[in-house]
Amino acid sequence: MKSPICLVSTALVCVSLFADAGATVTFDAPGHVAVEGAPVAARGGDPGAAWRLVDWRGRDTGIAGVFGEDGTAALPPLKAGYYGVVAGEGLGGDSKRTTTSLATLAVVADLKPRSVDLKAQRADLKPEGRFTEGVVSADSFYGVDSALSWISSSGAFDCPWNGGDTYRTVSDLIALAGVPHTRERLSWSEVEPEPGVLDYGRYMANADLLQKRGILVSGMFHNAPTWAGRIKKLPADLGAVYRFCAGTATAFGDRMGDWEFWNEEDIGFCPEPVWDYAAALKAAYLGFKAGRPGLTVLPGALCQQPDSPYARALFDNDAAKFGDVFNYHTYVAPARYPAMFATLRAFLERYGIDGRAIWMTECGTNLEGHSKKEGVRSGIMAHSPEQELVMAEFYPKSQIALQMEGVARNYYFVFGAYNEANGAKDWGIMRRDGTVKPGYAAMAAMVREVGAARLEGELRVGDGLRAYLFAQPDGSQTVAFWSVSPVDTASDGPVAPEPEYARTLRVAVSGADAPHGVLPPALRATPLSEG
Repeated sequence: MKSPICLVSTALVCVSLFADAGATVTFDAPGHVAVEGAPVAARGGDPGAAWRLVDWRGRDTGIAGVFGEDGTAALPPLKAGYYGVVAGEGLGGDSKRTTTSLATLAVVADLKPRSVDLKAQRADLKPEGRFTEGVVSADSFYGVDSALSWISSSGAFDCPWNGGDTYRTVSDLIALAGVPHTRERLSWSEVEPEPGVLDYGRYMANADLLQKRGILVSGMFHNAPTWAGRIKKLPADLGAVYRFCAGTATAFGDRMGDWEFWNEEDIGFCPEPVWDYAAALKAAYLGFKAGRPGLTVLPGALCQQPDSPYARALFDNDAAKFGDVFNYHTYVAPARYPAMFATLRAFLERYGIDGRAIWMTECGTNLEGHSKKEGVRSGIMAHSPEQELVMAEFYPKSQIALQMEGVARNYYFVFGAYNEANGAKDWGIMRRDGTVKPGYAAMAAMVREVGAARLEGELRVGDGLRAYLFAQPDGSQTVAFWSVSPVDTASDGPVAPEPEYARTLRVAVSGADAPHGVLPPALRATPLSEG
């Protein structure tokens, strides 16, 4: 097998991108995401004011201009990356200075040939079905938890695009990133307020939106209606559970790649005794299978340690027989993954399901700490530019770390603009002003480069650097590498992005053949040099 190498540096450790990441200028590209090679226009600038384009490190790109009399500016087609439009004259070279950010812009690769005009990205463009087809397979590792119908309802974020349609805007942005899977939410009490009276409303409409964009949905529901004999949160009427799951599986059909029953039942979402959840899980599993034979069914995700008393009691009640995938949530730092997954694997072995696929239907981080910046909504905080970079660095590192632990699929938490802890914790890849953070560019780049690849393992390349080898479907190989930072080593946050530095990894490839899955002997990592 020939072994060409593409070196992909996912090192996102640097100084602050901008003094302020707020947008005062709006691009005509929804979410401020443009397609590589397509021109994009900005509006809302001060007439006659100078602007310049910088990269994600804050370095001048050589592209600059002034806003026209109508406050608009046209940017030329750009390569994939993450950029900022800042005020003032260009400095030239790699010079930096603290400056005022006018807007940020993510540019993503054109994932497949299109028959439509690439310069569109406008509200009148109908992009259905032209994003991810043929780019990644249905069993790809990469997913994102969007909770589209709940988190991105009207008014959740500023949306001057697509006529204010927040659902369409988020669906388009997920598709433009090339992510093939997203996790949704559904409220049972909302869609079946009376026995047998079902109206899936926005949930079905959004499933259609996502399917038209080539995105497969992972469905989850909770919130039992009172008529189902609600105990506290769970339904006592197991027949009602069975019928709802059977009918819902049938109604949504192939829009859904799988269904989960409930969410984080080992904490406050399910205060009933564990055996009540186990009984309802069995009814749900049988109902889903009756409504759509062959459907992948997941139990609600555990989020405490997998060997907790709750988890043991659940599986002592035969939960292993009523799930096709082991479903788990974590927000611990990557440095704690090895110990956590060792416990998880021992738990699965104890219950005879050590060969079962592991999915993380939520996985995120608290490494950046509580948000430091006043947001555009009163009482809702936002990430500082430095915190956004920590989150962008976490994304590729965590995705590879999870794959190294044997995780088959991961849904990064969370895509839309979303806060918890009384507004103090900012989770979203999107900001409340509707624009995307640097983490979006990291996600799009990773899916583009290794979304269809198989992780072969870690390369030993010396201290201070980590490198991982991916095998591509066409027989080529890709190396993802980065400098070790606190995102890799810290057990808890908060951490800050490192001062800017770079290392160079040189790899020599002779073209020697090697068995599939074996690193060719001719592939050698040479000593590192600063660069």
